[in-house]
Amino acid sequence: MALSQSIQDEITQCLAHADEAGQVVQASGRLMAVLEKHQLSRLVRLKPDEVGVHSQNRDGFGICPKDVHSLLSSIAAVGFDANQATPICTEIGSGNDILQFNQGLVASSGGLLPEVNPTKLRFASLSCSHTNAALRCALHEVVSEEELVSLNGRMSMSKIQSIDKALYDACHAGLEWTVIHRDVMDFSPKIAQLIQSACNVSSHIAKGESEWQILARMTSLMKTQPHADWNQVKKQVLQTKPQCHEATPYMFTFLKNFSHEGLMKSIDARIKAHTSTSKSLGKDFFVQLSAQSKDWKQPFLHLRHAVLSLAYTSDKAFHALDVKKLLAKELAPRSAKAQDLMIKFQGLLAKESLGDARSAIENLFHHFQDHLILECLDKMKDETPESLACTLVDEIEKLLEKRITAEFDGQNTATSKLQAVVSASSSGHSVQFGFI
Repeated sequence: MALSQSIQDEITQCLAHADEAGQVVQASGRLMAVLEKHQLSRLVRLKPDEVGVHSQNRDGFGICPKDVHSLLSSIAAVGFDANQATPICTEIGSGNDILQFNQGLVASSGGLLPEVNPTKLRFASLSCSHTNAALRCALHEVVSEEELVSLNGRMSMSKIQSIDKALYDACHAGLEWTVIHRDVMDFSPKIAQLIQSACNVSSHIAKGESEWQILARMTSLMKTQPHADWNQVKKQVLQTKPQCHEATPYMFTFLKNFSHEGLMKSIDARIKAHTSTSKSLGKDFFVQLSAQSKDWKQPFLHLRHAVLSLAYTSDKAFHALDVKKLLAKELAPRSAKAQDLMIKFQGLLAKESLGDARSAIENLFHHFQDHLILECLDKMKDETPESLACTLVDEIEKLLEKRITAEFDGQNTATSKLQAVVSASSSGHSVQFGFI
């Protein structure tokens, strides 16, 4: 179904209203009315496995497995009411990246999301993505730490049925979705962005926009506008009224001056696999993380990303003052040594075929970076950078049955904390570590 010129013009007017006035909820409402008028949307009840996550959902972040599980528990606690949801999805076109995107979400979830069935996946959600994923997790009884909806470490449909029959039924029957025709989505990528942004703002049950999602939005904008300054993208970043608005200029400065795509993707995968996106680091943190200094020439690109990863995934608070200390002249030699070790091991691991041990080794490496940072700040007892490196090599050897370097042999300590990471990582649990 090709869109007529008049329909294209009406859609363009809605998109222009969002761009010019910044009123995304109003613009999205007008767009949905246009689509309904021209029969380009329809109401359909879809089973959970038929609906994946759109690749533009939450500015490309998608869903956070930990948030999905906690949402299911929250719904079970208060009782499921389908009238509180406004599910919107789109048909998946041919040659679409939706399947690959969803398979990536599953792969990075550490078993917290069920596998995607390519023969069943026909739609991609722009709203209610966490809710639909929660129904899928329950239906497939995935591993979970949410005791309210689980038995013996796995979600339990029988337990959910005993708690909330309406939620149990929704897991089987699915939600009633407003489905947008694929030709509409092919007309402009801005449509998906507008609808998902508006739903994040207006829905009472949607999970609000996190700092990490706003960082993802900025990253996308910088790809299309690489030379833009803050004033040129400010309106697009803030149009959804994110709660972290005070921090956004400094978040943008960090990305503009120090962001590395590969390192940011690594943090993204870690967040999805092991934590929630609800954590907010705040303005003061990003003021320090984005700071330039005349006291040293080292930009500390890897170190800054490691700090960001630690701050978002640690159970303990990581303060702006800690960031300031790490990047100050007094700690520069120790910070540089820590970063050199991060880069060294990143290079060593890049040469290895990690196979089935990849996830466990990546977790080990993340925690190694965490501990290097804490050691710089004198928050690790009886450890040195070399002892941490030796223990990392020891633990990797257990997984690969080979020693990737002999440089740090004999320098481990009896109290090294990296040794607990493999078992904790393999069980899917986050690791609490050393603010000592």
